[in-house]
Amino acid sequence: MTLHLYHHGSSACAALALLAALWVIVPRPSVDAALYGKRGSRPVSHYGYVVNRYAADGFAQFEHDVAQFDDADFAREALESHFIVSRIVHVKSKWVAIAGALTLLAMALAGIALLSLNAWLSSRKVLRASPAITLRESV
Repeated sequence: MTLHLYHHGSSACAALALLAALWVIVPRPSVDAALYGKRGSRPVSHYGYVVNRYAADGFAQFEHDVAQFDDADFAREALESHFIVSRIVHVKSKWVAIAGALTLLAMALAGIALLSLNAWLSSRKVLRASPAITLRESV
């Protein structure tokens, strides 16, 4: 019973770690309107905004719109972009830490499950010696 608990716990932790790691690499196709553009700047450095706003052959319009920016507009857009990217990186770094912790927990539970299996097999006389000892002697 305990062996199954460790085995299933290890598998569950590994699956959750994988999901957390995948969440980190999922791209962010749009910008949060509530955080961006409070002063009227447009997020021209964000690929999601550019793709949604301009057609594939719309570079001339994109270039025209960007040419309308003055130095303050560029500075504001860069500052807002930095703010948004910083928040995204902060959240994603938390998911990296969660994925790492779950991976370590899964490895520990898998190790305990293997030790429990070894002890169970040895107590049932299924094995004459520990698999680790048998492997070491055969090498």
